[in-house]
Amino acid sequence: MVGGNVSASRETGEIMISCRIVPLPPSLGASESAAGDQLSSLVKSLRDASSALSLKISVFSTPKTTFNQPGIIGNTRRDRRSFILNNPSFPPFLAGIPSYSLYSFIPSSSYDQPPTSRYGLLGPSGCGKSTLLNAIVGLVGLESGDITTLMKSKRDLGFMPQQLALYDRMTTEETLNYFGNIYGMSEEEINKRAAHLIDFLEIPTTNRDNSSLSGGQKRRLSLAAALIHNPPLVVLDEPTVGVDPVLRNSIWDYLVNMAENEKKTVVITTHYIEETRQAHMIGLMRSGVLLCEDSPDNLLAQNNSGSLEETFMRLSHLQEVHKMKNDEEDAELRKATFKKPSKPSYMKSGNFFNSGRFKAEVTKNFKFIKRDYGVALYSIMVPLMSLICFNFGTGYEPKPFNLGVINEEFPEGVKACQSWRPNATCDFSLLSCRYLQKLDDKQVISNDIASMEEGLDLVRRSTLWGVIHFPHNYSDAMAKMTEVLPFRHDPENDFIIKYSTIDIRMDESNIVVTQLLKRDLYEGLKEVMEDMYVECGFEPRSAQLPLKFEEPVYARYNVDTRDYMAPTLISILMFTMPMAYGVVIIMEERQSGATARSVVAGVTPLELMGSHLIVQISIHFLQLISSSFLMYALLQYDFRNPLVALSLLFCLGFPGIAFSFFLPLVMNSTLAAGTVCTGFVIANVMVGGTMWPVEGVHPILQPVSWILPTYFPTAALRNANFKGWGLSEPSILFGFAASLGWTIVFVLAISTVIFVTKNRVFLGKNAP
Repeated sequence: MVGGNVSASRETGEIMISCRIVPLPPSLGASESAAGDQLSSLVKSLRDASSALSLKISVFSTPKTTFNQPGIIGNTRRDRRSFILNNPSFPPFLAGIPSYSLYSFIPSSSYDQPPTSRYGLLGPSGCGKSTLLNAIVGLVGLESGDITTLMKSKRDLGFMPQQLALYDRMTTEETLNYFGNIYGMSEEEINKRAAHLIDFLEIPTTNRDNSSLSGGQKRRLSLAAALIHNPPLVVLDEPTVGVDPVLRNSIWDYLVNMAENEKKTVVITTHYIEETRQAHMIGLMRSGVLLCEDSPDNLLAQNNSGSLEETFMRLSHLQEVHKMKNDEEDAELRKATFKKPSKPSYMKSGNFFNSGRFKAEVTKNFKFIKRDYGVALYSIMVPLMSLICFNFGTGYEPKPFNLGVINEEFPEGVKACQSWRPNATCDFSLLSCRYLQKLDDKQVISNDIASMEEGLDLVRRSTLWGVIHFPHNYSDAMAKMTEVLPFRHDPENDFIIKYSTIDIRMDESNIVVTQLLKRDLYEGLKEVMEDMYVECGFEPRSAQLPLKFEEPVYARYNVDTRDYMAPTLISILMFTMPMAYGVVIIMEERQSGATARSVVAGVTPLELMGSHLIVQISIHFLQLISSSFLMYALLQYDFRNPLVALSLLFCLGFPGIAFSFFLPLVMNSTLAAGTVCTGFVIANVMVGGTMWPVEGVHPILQPVSWILPTYFPTAALRNANFKGWGLSEPSILFGFAASLGWTIVFVLAISTVIFVTKNRVFLGKNAP
């Protein structure tokens, strides 16, 4: 039977004909060669018309494949530069029409099988068997065409993927219980069915995790998980790989018995060609193309072969001989014949949310945390250790400071100067020694040096932070200054200014040390002068600058760098720590294929995310309580509005949790996800107000600071801690709004990814 359509282009004068060859079922007396004769005749007529009318005529075949057994009905097209031969009559047919391009011509097979059908899909590794099965179970979509099944619920399907797709932290019994609960089985049914499968498949029943099982034992357990609910349709992707020959024969006998006595339909793929002789129908596949589809006996008879392997080799050779080489016509065909992609979901999970499935997922996740306590311990201890290291590793003054001293008014040396005491009150002699004694109290250590050149050399070698020089009549000049102050500029008073000035040369490469050392030098001199004024009966305030800082409106007098940085640090920790769970647990499940298998079993994205959310919130709550107790109760940081502060930190965890769900969906490796997490942390630390106020960030980067998830919550946390602000202040509301907004953004991103990619997003990185 030949069908198709004709289209014409007025601009180019081109007529394009797209046709489909569908061999009729044998019951109607038709053959593939008859259909080939029809197409050959049609093409010849068109070529004659082309010569007479001087028109360009192109003819393309439209690929179509149909699975019409009780378990499965489908129609698929392949984006492959190849064609199909399932009959020796095709080569001369192709050779007779060199002017037309044949593209992925897949013959149709239509047959009715009783509900005991066994379909074997054979072919070498990488030929597309697993991709086709993933399309059948709804994990991937087609570039064009449709696949439908007679199974209306995912509970009617048992699927064993090529990947082992098992949860390594579960035991054998827990694995079968988990899938049984997903399929809605009762506890009695699960126990009975699990005991039968464990005995038949010789699966160890120890309390060890699945990760300790051998490859063959894992594959047998994977097969048991597909059969636990005794489904009417079983789709198995290479179930006998890595299994010893004796058990392989037993598995095939079991599948045959299941199909014949329990009225099941079995679709199985394998690259062991000869082992499928017990199938009712087999399809031979190569390079993404279905070479033929028939019963084993018919294939052997039609190709005059002694084995299925010989048949496959012959058809593979014919495919290579007639492979299309014209890339230009190939591109034209894609443009002319391809339709919109089809939907990949064909069976319903049942309810969008099922309490039984959700409970099974939650139980599984908490068992993972219990078994892999390292993840939970890491999630709790990292914030605590970070806060402890931050508190005791930053903000302390880097003392002592070593200074070189050249004291011309007291040449006996620093040690003698340190032990010197004045003979009377209001004694202005040796003020340099008084000053050095004050500096010593501030842990500024004085060291004798002979000359300024020697001191500068020691500074250049980082032995000293600076050199201080006292003139020989420093104290006399200071005494005269106190007598004549204030005075107008007069050349006669230049000596007072010159000799009462202490010359200091410093290494200012370290800004922190420089600022702290300058502060100590200024304060030391001020304290010396205040002491002298008191001894001499002067008003000590006259030695100070006319500035007075009263009690702060907010915070404390002794607020230091740690007080400023602490809110940002704990905010970053509350936001980023949930990512550890997402990268380790969720990413690992997705990469192993276990998540995709759960989806095929009927678990919905809402149930998947919701179950992880329960665990994430539990861990986040423990992180919050432990970190807040350490920071505010033990380390005594400002905590003026505890309720608002704790609420801000709790809400800040939700965008982090949502981001931890988003990362495993869009990243293909733990390394890539970890890199993104590191980038987020660096961005928040550098321009999020941790190391420097955002107001001091370059104007170009300030918008980046504002949109970071932690910026507004951190600003609100500072205001709650230092100022005691509540919900009536806009700053606090902005903090809550930012957390809510970013949570919504990530949730929408997750929903978009799932909607656009369908279920394929749950496939592991090694999935076909």
